[in-house]
Amino acid sequence: MAIKIDEHEDQGTTVLVVTGRIALTECHGDLKNAVRGLIERGRKQIVLDLEAVPFVDSAGLGELVSSYASVKRLGGSLRLTNVNQRVAHTLESAQLTSILQLIEVPRTAGSQPVITR
Repeated sequence: MAIKIDEHEDQGTTVLVVTGRIALTECHGDLKNAVRGLIERGRKQIVLDLEAVPFVDSAGLGELVSSYASVKRLGGSLRLTNVNQRVAHTLESAQLTSILQLIEVPRTAGSQPVITR
């Protein structure tokens, strides 16, 4: 099953809401391609909402790092939010938490994410 990626804007930041496992057998470069598309449209402030991502494998970590590098190279930022404990542990084990910044995004009454800076 492929991942699903929904996009919305919040105060000049593009939020990609990812649903599904970011894994070799399910992602197929979709996340990296979505980030590349944002860059091509001039969007360089990106947050990945991973609330509905139960698992990330090594291929998924590669997609995250590649996406981060693409955005960073152009002076932008790529941050992660709503990361569950399993995914956070995977990021920590791979020593990526110093690169892939985890941020808190409080929810409003309408449950739309609000980006904090």
